[in-house]
Amino acid sequence: MQLPDFCIFAVKINSESSTGKKILEQGVVYPLLKGYKVNGKSIIYNEKEASYTPLYTNYAGQHSILNICINAIVGENGSGKSTLVEFMLRLVNNFAASFFGEDKLHPYAERIHYIDNIDGEMYFTINRVPHILKVSGEKVSLAEFEEERRDEGSQTITFRKKTSLYYRNGKSDGGFVNAKYKKWRVRDSKMQEVADHLFYTFVSNYSIYAYNKNDFKDEWDEDGKGCWLDGIFHKNDGYQTPIVLTPYREDGNINVNKEAKLSVERLIALLLRDVGYNNVSNHLEVTGFELKAKEHGYGVKYANEECGTKYNLRGFRAIRNCICEAWQDKYNCNFDISNNHPWQEMAMDYLASKTLKVAMKYGQYTDYFEQLCYVQKWPKEKHRKAIWDLVSVLDRDDSHITTKIRQTLGFLSTGSYKRTILPLKAAVNTTRKLLRSMKEDYKSGMPLMFGKYEDVLPPPFLNVSIKLKEDNGKEIEFDKLSSGEKQQIYSISSILYHLSNIESVHDDKNKKRVAYRRVCVILEEIELYYHPELQRQFIKYLLDGLMQMRFSDIKAISVMIVTHSPFVLSDIPTQNVLPLRNGKPAVRELLSFGANIHDLLDSNFFMEKGSKGLFAEWVIKEVVKALAIYEKGNTERSHDENVFIQNHPKQTLHKLIMTIDEPIVRSLIMKRYHEVFEQLNDDEEIRELEARLNELKSRRNRHVASGETK
Repeated sequence: MQLPDFCIFAVKINSESSTGKKILEQGVVYPLLKGYKVNGKSIIYNEKEASYTPLYTNYAGQHSILNICINAIVGENGSGKSTLVEFMLRLVNNFAASFFGEDKLHPYAERIHYIDNIDGEMYFTINRVPHILKVSGEKVSLAEFEEERRDEGSQTITFRKKTSLYYRNGKSDGGFVNAKYKKWRVRDSKMQEVADHLFYTFVSNYSIYAYNKNDFKDEWDEDGKGCWLDGIFHKNDGYQTPIVLTPYREDGNINVNKEAKLSVERLIALLLRDVGYNNVSNHLEVTGFELKAKEHGYGVKYANEECGTKYNLRGFRAIRNCICEAWQDKYNCNFDISNNHPWQEMAMDYLASKTLKVAMKYGQYTDYFEQLCYVQKWPKEKHRKAIWDLVSVLDRDDSHITTKIRQTLGFLSTGSYKRTILPLKAAVNTTRKLLRSMKEDYKSGMPLMFGKYEDVLPPPFLNVSIKLKEDNGKEIEFDKLSSGEKQQIYSISSILYHLSNIESVHDDKNKKRVAYRRVCVILEEIELYYHPELQRQFIKYLLDGLMQMRFSDIKAISVMIVTHSPFVLSDIPTQNVLPLRNGKPAVRELLSFGANIHDLLDSNFFMEKGSKGLFAEWVIKEVVKALAIYEKGNTERSHDENVFIQNHPKQTLHKLIMTIDEPIVRSLIMKRYHEVFEQLNDDEEIRELEARLNELKSRRNRHVASGETK
């Protein structure tokens, strides 16, 4: 019998008073995939009901061994789709807070917040075996099931619950995790064992009204200073706590400009990572990059504006030279390799200004900044010492704070990224070279200029443009794409970027971090900004992107899509779709995979009132009402009816009927019009004949285009 390697197949809320319940029903099992029957301490898998076919795994299997499952949650606005996803996130959040503790895992990481009064459970498979994650107040548990009985006749497998893999009663009670995994100490072997039975959750929702922490006031900490959502946005914790929510929102707001910048940086990072990803859509291939210096400089004016200093030109040059010397001494290198290059001076200016800006901006370094911010002449020995001490502490900081400094050091010390036009292969070779130098320095015990992959990307004082080539060979710049095309590429590349980072944790030879082999990708409102054609393409392009990646440690990916788009749903089998209505699973016959769009709208989106626009429907009803009144004799009409037809003259009605593009509806109403008004004037008859002629021409053109003849 075939079972998915990894999928979330059911969610259940166990208490009427549980936080996050909202419109959902207590005690109801929400089946995200069909075929699983949850029954207390047992789970029965029915292969006939599941009708599981590894569609996506087979497609990706042409180039990889990745297991892929895709399912969907659909329903009207207010049906409970987002509420169900949010409840799942609360369960994972509370497990993370219990497992890792509520303290920061890193000085620059966000803190996870345990949510009070959660009572529910989530069921999922790991390596085809059912598991349960359960939270009840301050009790958190993770348990695995084991196969008890297999009946080939009925095609069922009964699983029985085993001993818990993890159990903890009381948040932040100083359990084994808090004691042995804190501030980047070496992980306990038990932790990785537990993590192997869990998964990482990546959530993407670009709706401007979603995940606003001000809508979750009743779930803030008691002191009113923190919300659990704060802890699961971009966290800078090295992909440890198993959940991240994107895009980042500050007080509920998305910084669009920052997000666009980050999206480009992630895409470039993914392309340069040598993971095989270079086709960003079905018809666009990345050929390389164009590098240009940014228009504004980074000299004394920039430093004074950004850091609040009052350097004169001589003072800044002196400080700059001292800072550059300190960095060269730290890494036993020199900046002469790129000497005489037109970007050399800009790079050194940027290195000095950025070093000062970091010292000014981050509290742990402000003491050094205060010693340097008012230097007007050549630095004295105390200033040189402050610079050297600052560089020494920054060297030990391998967080995002020093990433741009390290990128600039890479340019200055190795001469990387000097070419204005850089083919993709040459760019990948550059990152390989820099990464090799990082490994060599590590082996020899040298200070590490590059501590993570982002450190070897193009330096920040350059604008990097992505060069594309279409199927027909035509070259195009990425910036020239439409906003919808960019959004699709950003969405897919962001998923792949995070997956690549999760994969890279397995390469951490220090074994300081837990590493996940399975990832749940939750995509909400993915149809935002997309023309129906882009919606129709999304799942195929996502699969194509996954196929290009070279995963060796990530074994399975489950994609959960929350959507209103029938075009997206058409790529997902019926048994993988949960339709919701009024907070409950809808009981009705569904149609999805490869189904007609109108059938999808009717069966999965509950459009019993039809798919015509409400205004068009009102106009048609007005026309029908007017015809019914006209049919009455003058003596039979009321005063109000006479006023109504005065506002709907015969000629206007005919024009309105001819405006209707649906031929059957138009034909039926026109037939009624002819019954009421036996005589047509010339203009009306011409309009009808012209409409019929245009329909015949359109039909003929379609036949010609498809190679048919009639």
